[in-house]
Order: sequence, then C-alpha cells, then structure tokens
Amino acid sequence: ERARPGESGAKRITFRSRATSVCIVVTVSAAGVEFRKGSAELRSGDQNRAHSLPARQNGCVSPEPSDVPETVSVQERRGIVEVLERYGLTLNGEPEPVALSVSNRNFAVATPDGLLFVRFHAKSRTKERQELAFEVADFAAARGIPVVAALPDAKGRRLHSLSNRFWSVYPWVEGVHLQRGAIDAAGATMLGELHGRLHATLRPFTDSRLRSDTNGSVWDAAQSMDDLGRVDDLIRYSPSPGAVQLKLQEQIRQIMAMIDSPASRPASDFAEMTRTVCHGDFHERNLILDPGGELLAVVDWEMAAMLPAVFEVLRATSFMGLLGPGLLEAYVAGYGRHAELTQCEAGVEMWWQSQLHNTWVYRARFIEGNRAAGQFIEDHFEMVTMFKDPAFRERVAARLRS
Repeated sequence: ERARPGESGAKRITFRSRATSVCIVVTVSAAGVEFRKGSAELRSGDQNRAHSLPARQNGCVSPEPSDVPETVSVQERRGIVEVLERYGLTLNGEPEPVALSVSNRNFAVATPDGLLFVRFHAKSRTKERQELAFEVADFAAARGIPVVAALPDAKGRRLHSLSNRFWSVYPWVEGVHLQRGAIDAAGATMLGELHGRLHATLRPFTDSRLRSDTNGSVWDAAQSMDDLGRVDDLIRYSPSPGAVQLKLQEQIRQIMAMIDSPASRPASDFAEMTRTVCHGDFHERNLILDPGGELLAVVDWEMAAMLPAVFEVLRATSFMGLLGPGLLEAYVAGYGRHAELTQCEAGVEMWWQSQLHNTWVYRARFIEGNRAAGQFIEDHFEMVTMFKDPAFRERVAARLRS
C-alpha cells in the first residue's frame, strides 16, 4: 500500500500461499517508513470484530510451527487422482497441502473445473462416523445453518474408500476466520450466539449412531496414567534430553500426580448429566467468514456427538481463549439468545476432569508422531493448572450462570 500525504500509522501487507503466509508490518511516520515481519492477525476494525487476515481456509487448526514445508506423498497424490476420476476430473497442477490441518490430511486441488478441497481422513475416522457427520451437517443446512457439504460423484457417493482409507471432496470456499488471541467482546458475542443457535437447531436430531462417550466426555484414569507413563519413559530413556523435554517431563509428572490423587474423579460421576446433539468441535477455525465478518459456513462435523451443552461451551471458550474478563460473559450472553445454559457447576467439574485425564495431545505428538499436535501441549498444561484451583472453577461456574 502507498501512504497518502500526511498519513501515519501501521499497515499490514500479507503474502500468502495456500500453505503458508508472511505478514509484513509497514509503519509510516515522520521519521520515514519501517518494514518488519509481523504476526498474521488483524485487530478489530470498523465493525468492532477481530478477524484474521484473508486466508484460503476450510476451517482446520494451525499446525505446529515448522521450517520444513509440507509435501504430498506418492500415496496421497495417487489417492487424489483416483478420487478425482470418480468425478470425471483430472489434476490441473500439483495438489498443495492445506495449512492448519491436524488430524486429517487436507489438500487444495486445482482441476479444469476449478479449485477443490480434498480430504484424506485420519485412520480413526470410520465410515459410520463420516456418514453420520454428513447427515448431521445436512440436517443443520436444511434448517438454515450454512455448511460446506461433501460433493457426491455420479453414483451419489460422498465418501470414497481407497486402500482401506476414506476420502471426501468439497467445494473450495474462499473466506477468513477469526484470529485466536485477538477476539474481542463483540466477536465473543457473535461466536456464543452461533453456538447457541447450533445447539437449538440440532436438538431435534436423533440417530442411534450418535455417541455420548467421545470428545473427552469419558475417561479412564488407568489408561491416562499408562499413556503419560509411556511418554515419560521416552524422555527418561532418551540419551540426552534437552531442556524442553525435561520441562515436558516435569509437567507430565505433575499431571500424573493429580490423577493419582483424591482430586481425580471417574467419568461415571457425570453420566447422569443431560446431553444434547453438539457439533463436537466448535471453535473459530471451524467457521468460515466473508471479509465483512458474515458467516459463510460451519465446517468439520466429524466429531458430532451427544454432550452436555455446557461441556461443549467450556471446551470452545477454553480453546479459543475466551475465559478472560468480559469475554466469557459476552459469549454466554450471545449463547442465551437461542438456548439456555444449565448444569453449570457440574459442567465445570466435568470439563476439569476431562482435561486432567485427556492424554490425546501427548499420544498424538509423541506416540503417533503427529507433529501438528505439539502446538497444544503448553495450552493443555495451562488449562489443567488453571482448573485445578477449586476457587477458579467456582468463579467460572458463576460467570456461566450470569
């Protein structure tokens, strides 16, 4: 951008491909023009909303930072070609991995008919789970919730099995998402209102395949101790663990000590809580917005499940960093426009116990080799540390009731 005469202040210019981005902050002042590398975030603008810089997104989560560019394996490229053949399409250039992917492998795929979003589902994603996700999303779409539906091929298939793994194809949606860490009260209200609307909309949906033992809502202390013990052993028997590994080991041992203490409660203590149909993974990166902040689509329905509504609200606000003063209240106010939030005290206790026993991030990163999961390790430990304080949990429950 070119500064107008007499203009000063900071401008952000972002250079972005589908895989990465670099943000340059240009500061114009009487002393001249300064260029520096900046973070890819945008403060709240004229509409008092905090949005990320424009990015080609289909709503996944940021990967662990790495200097090594993602590549497309031979197997993945072959699978993409085979899936496109079912739609009568061919590649028009090489597929590009989509940044911000965690569990699934996602690709931007150019074809003669335009750009597509192709997903290579994680091994844990069963056929039943994927088909149920399609049906829940269809149900929401029929009732006014914008979604990005998987495209059917000529035979009506939306889920494709190749070499015992599943693929699906979606239209590419050009949009932006809110920037975690820069969401203000107005953004929190918008998110809460959409969350309440989703819960109200999905409430009538019924299907025996909907599970109530997923999304961290059920745990086993012995299994948690075993998972954490395996990671502890990896560090203990490492020839020369560094400071980062030793810090992680200390955090793991603190969590294990809490699980092995009277603070630990079984999941059965919360089995009688009322549950409702939930998206299962509601957060700002699963919402695609237009540049003006209007909702284009809610994406990633694979974790749809029966959960206590307050549990998913706590999951969402915790992950999005919206537990701070004014932000949680704004979220709850927005939520209350469409649904009533109940079971607050029990929900806070359930969320705390879920996080205490949740070992996904450690298993995924150190046992399964998913580097993208590494970004969540510090956040998880901070969450456990915050919620272990009974007074903090009481304050959160009171704020939810407000």
